[in-house]
Amino acid sequence: MQTLWDIPVEPKPREREPSEVEKAQQVLDGFEYSRGEYLDMIRAGLRIVWKHRFDEVGHDAYVTADDARAIFEAIPNVPGPKRLSRNFLGQVFRTDEWEWTDQYVKSKTPGSHGNPIKCWRYVG
Repeated sequence: MQTLWDIPVEPKPREREPSEVEKAQQVLDGFEYSRGEYLDMIRAGLRIVWKHRFDEVGHDAYVTADDARAIFEAIPNVPGPKRLSRNFLGQVFRTDEWEWTDQYVKSKTPGSHGNPIKCWRYVG
């Protein structure tokens, strides 16, 4: 006769913790919802900037996160960085309409320490 102690118990599989990259993806995906209106305005502005540069220099035209920040800061009544973090700007280029050019330039945004930032091309 089998007792409760004789029945093999398979351990319940542990849920895998998301990686840091996955956590970052989740945060950025959330920004599409919570900051979507701003993202739409910034993307529209970036398309205009990119097309203007394309008319000037052709296929070598690009925009950067610095351009996205400048467009965002130009939107009327935008709360300052102490009230609204600029971290959501990382979501701007995460759509199919933007393609990385495989190039970097140094950021000119104050406080960015001249760190390299990606150059993006509009592909519609």
